[in-house]
Amino acid sequence: MLSFLVSTIVIALLTALSFADVAPISDLEAYNNGFIGQFPFQTFKSSDAVAPVFQINTFEPNRVDASEFLFLTIEHGDKSGPAIFSSKDLSLVYADIRYNTTFDARAQVRNGGKYLTFIESGRCHAFNANYQKRWTVSIRGLGATDANIHDCEFTTQGNALITAYQDIRYNLTALGGEMDGWLSDSIFQEVDLETDRVFSVWRSFTHVNLTDTMVKQCFQGKSFSNPHRSCAHRNQTSENHYLVSSRGLSAIILLQADTLDPQWILGGKHNQFKDLSGGSATNFANQYDAKFVQGNESRISFFDNQGTETGLCNGDNCSRGVVVELDYDKMTVHLLHEFLHPQKVYSGSGGSVQGLDNGNFLVGWGANPGITEYAPDGTIVMDIQRGAVPYIPESDIGADMPVYRAWKMEWVGRPPWGPSITSSAPGDDGSDVSIYVSWNGDTQVHHWEVYAGEDEKNVTSSPRLLRTHLESALKLKSAWKG
Repeated sequence: MLSFLVSTIVIALLTALSFADVAPISDLEAYNNGFIGQFPFQTFKSSDAVAPVFQINTFEPNRVDASEFLFLTIEHGDKSGPAIFSSKDLSLVYADIRYNTTFDARAQVRNGGKYLTFIESGRCHAFNANYQKRWTVSIRGLGATDANIHDCEFTTQGNALITAYQDIRYNLTALGGEMDGWLSDSIFQEVDLETDRVFSVWRSFTHVNLTDTMVKQCFQGKSFSNPHRSCAHRNQTSENHYLVSSRGLSAIILLQADTLDPQWILGGKHNQFKDLSGGSATNFANQYDAKFVQGNESRISFFDNQGTETGLCNGDNCSRGVVVELDYDKMTVHLLHEFLHPQKVYSGSGGSVQGLDNGNFLVGWGANPGITEYAPDGTIVMDIQRGAVPYIPESDIGADMPVYRAWKMEWVGRPPWGPSITSSAPGDDGSDVSIYVSWNGDTQVHHWEVYAGEDEKNVTSSPRLLRTHLESALKLKSAWKG
């Protein structure tokens, strides 16, 4: 248990300790209607960090998973960046909001080391525990093509799986398009982080029939927006396989790593599994974030968007978190878990499902800025918002506040910079001085000690003070000297 000494040249008597962080809100109607502000956020005295003010609808501390931190990306103004929050009270632990557009902040392990990774403007960044950049990786050998926002996954071999779109000329008459049209081809690569060597390249147009799409065509400028271009998640499950999720095909595919040919297909027009749940395990659509549940290759979790629009659902087309179990011998699948949002929403983009260590599941609601944790029996043990739910596209309330993905994980942050401190000046009548202390990114210091006195040779220390939020405000009875 570490503490940190903060020195001030004052004659002081400690009178109170308070927390400068704004407490989460618990007024759902006011929050969703924008009465607290369209984008509720907070700033700090001693740090230039910003943080959302969360709405808490449900929180059962004895039933939530014990992972210490919640990982998100957050936005403020025209900037964005990774952010880490305490899972216990949602207070900010770390934020670096200096990028243009960021997605999917989380902790990943590579060769025994843990790294903070996130996607930014076509690149995947990895920072070590000292918040120093270790790697930046992007798609190789495709000219100006950038990695898209969907994935940057470390493999068990220590490489990175990243995704991209590339516009190519293509005959689109089979879908009612032009003979010399534009196809936005979906690509993934496995790249060596140390040498930039590319091990594998998969392209949708060489492996997928365009007529297998489950989505109607749409046009964006000169480019035909390929309905099946979004292969939202690739996870190398072993040395011999990749797991691919295609939104447009509404299918999840296991690929052989050597040939890149399908070993099996779940969902879509070429589903190979008998659904033992009356269609509930295979009738997903436009899904995101398909992955094996904590390495168990017989169970897959994913976020079933059920469409490309965002708003309230009518009960039949709600977005949902899904966990299915596969029997490869019998080629059957059945629904293990289905998680619906308590306000019944559908999200047109984004979304995630994470299996947690205690058996719970964490669902990030994509375009709807909510995060919900479920017990295995489906009971909601945490439901929070970082913006209005449901997000209404025609409204400014909650805009730009999605939860593309949410993760609960462990992290040890050891920033090379020290703590930040500032104070308010005392009044002429000797009124209290407030000293504000914070340490952006640090996870090891749990107490503050304040030293105060007339000069550096005559100081006394305060009692040890518990650090529970990003910023602590210490009120001192004081008379300044000199």
